[in-house]
Amino acid sequence: MHHFFRRVARHGVVGTIKLLPTNLRYVARMLSPSAIAARRRDRDFDRRHGTITSGSIPLGAAEISGEISEHSVAHGLYYEPVPLGHFDEMMRVLPSELSNFLFIDYGSGRGRALLLASHYPFKEIIGIEFSQRLHRDAVLNLQKYRPPERICYNAKSLLLDATQFVPPPDPTVAFFNNPFDREVMSIVLQRIESVHRSQQSPVYIVYAHPYAESLLLLSAFWVRLGSGRLWSVFGRSSSSLPSGDSE
Repeated sequence: MHHFFRRVARHGVVGTIKLLPTNLRYVARMLSPSAIAARRRDRDFDRRHGTITSGSIPLGAAEISGEISEHSVAHGLYYEPVPLGHFDEMMRVLPSELSNFLFIDYGSGRGRALLLASHYPFKEIIGIEFSQRLHRDAVLNLQKYRPPERICYNAKSLLLDATQFVPPPDPTVAFFNNPFDREVMSIVLQRIESVHRSQQSPVYIVYAHPYAESLLLLSAFWVRLGSGRLWSVFGRSSSSLPSGDSE
């Protein structure tokens, strides 16, 4: 009951009611056997590295700033770190040469994917997160994470609404771990497409728990390059390149 009143104070009565469906889905998922096993692996990861990436956090406990649009909050989902094994599976679909690429994690949470991406030679790693609490954790994690596997140290977390972020036109790997529902995913994809439509630069979508992947499957801009039990990877189609250009 104490937590309920804290959330009402933070989000208001209407905002709290809007978050109920998301938080109920969060509770149901957290009680599944696979989720329990995943949490055990996550805790082991954090013990080894001194980080705090594990745990699932509903939006009601995420400390979301009043500057973030109510629309984004209403369509956001709870935080859960990307499964450790899935990340490398997805990355194997991408080109081996990534030194000119940005890695942008939309809804980066506590930064688990940012840490794992640092094992690859990206030009820069960027996290986009609208929760103050999760953003603070990500900043600390990036400072603490120093395993021998880390290659890229040019990494940062930005406290920002993903619908307001305008991505650079550089070669990009855009990462999503089901951070928001279909409506916000559509807005973010449109921003990515509009930036890259006039560019020759390659762009990839790495999508864990791809519940809104039909948006990409139905788009002429994207083609699916690979998929697994809980992930899909997309690249831009040849028809999306500027006239006269080819992959």
